Amino acid sequence: MSRETQEIATRMAARRVLAGYVALWVLEGAIRKWGPGALDQPFYVARDAALVGAMAAFYIQGLPRRRHLWWPVLWAATFFLAIHGTVAMLMGTVDTQVLVLGLRGYVSGLLLLVFTMTYADATALDAVTDTIAVLALILLPIVILQVLSEPSAWINRQTAGEDASFVNAGTAVRPSATFTAPAGFAPFIGLGLAMSVARVTFGTHRRLLHGCALGALTLMSAVSGSRAIAIVGVMLVVVLLYIAARRFTIRSLVSVLGMLGAITLGLVIANRVFADVLEAFSTRVDTASRSEDTGARIFSGIVGFITEPVQLLGSGAGAHSSVGVQRLGTAWAENDKLKYMAELGVVGYGLAILSLVGALWALVHIVIRAGSAPPTRLMALAVLAAALSLGGVTQQPSIQGGFAVTIAIIALTSGTLSPPDHGGTPAAKASKRPVTTRHAFARAHEAIT
Repeated sequence: MSRETQEIATRMAARRVLAGYVALWVLEGAIRKWGPGALDQPFYVARDAALVGAMAAFYIQGLPRRRHLWWPVLWAATFFLAIHGTVAMLMGTVDTQVLVLGLRGYVSGLLLLVFTMTYADATALDAVTDTIAVLALILLPIVILQVLSEPSAWINRQTAGEDASFVNAGTAVRPSATFTAPAGFAPFIGLGLAMSVARVTFGTHRRLLHGCALGALTLMSAVSGSRAIAIVGVMLVVVLLYIAARRFTIRSLVSVLGMLGAITLGLVIANRVFADVLEAFSTRVDTASRSEDTGARIFSGIVGFITEPVQLLGSGAGAHSSVGVQRLGTAWAENDKLKYMAELGVVGYGLAILSLVGALWALVHIVIRAGSAPPTRLMALAVLAAALSLGGVTQQPSIQGGFAVTIAIIALTSGTLSPPDHGGTPAAKASKRPVTTRHAFARAHEAIT
């Protein structure tokens, strides 16, 4: 088999792996909630285990791979967390299982990024976004059934056979779709909206599929009862309008106005069909607004960690995650930045600062490159900025998966995924030439159109 044929086969296989990763991210919770109880624990780590297995298989087969700097970052992060966790175990603040799962939480996103940068190319973007769109259509009837059913109904069962615990006004369940909790459902809605909005408004690839997915995602957002989804949705609309203003054309104007009109119509229909559900969610939001200052909570979630006391070492990776709380009885750290500090000490404080820097970089990139960068990349950056500043990226497997898929999409739209080195061949010499901004955009634009 020639080198070129191997490369084509590798890229096709990588696309299937990425699509499978997305499918597992969305559906693994369904197996844990509604499948045989024996599958609960295996499917807790199935997605990342499958990715590690695919990477090992690619390496053993000697498939062509791309050189990049993310491998050393992954190894350095894993090595540090392992050494730090070993010290924490000697201190008695974590056990082996919590440490392993906690370490997975920190490196899960890096694993998918490394695989993407090593074996995938920009054409894999279609496989990822199309998979998200198809899954959105699959989740819609499940979500509708959940919000219209009693909290004790089978469709609303959580892991370990428990009834739904997220109930508004005593009757309306906050849907979790196939995820184990509403917190894991939120990243999917945000990323799905971002991808379908970009495809419908500025793209040409399967616009009908993404238009249908956008309608499904809008309806699911309306009945989600999630303030986080509402905030991300508003943020995406602002970014969309800014991109359209920077690229002002008749097509973009018509597309944006048509899409906003369709979304408005969908929300009106949802308000009539699901009036009782939306009223229950409205009651919850009003009650929460009276009992707490929403603006102050958001501000505290972004920068409140700066004034918090910092431990030198921390309790170890995973000590304040959901698994750590269950096994060790530690305090729950709802905010990721506080979790970093509690688990990793001074290094965690630096990681919290780094997350703010990453969010700021994403926003600045959107502002500067709105007129030239691929819309899919810009919308994914908006989701990334929200996750790094407002939400979390390490708490639960579903949240970790959402963060991993987001940064993989950003990598796929970066314009840097050129073919791997061919040694002394002409292709190799071409791949070593500097890639200009114009060439990078041209490659990314070709991949999404």
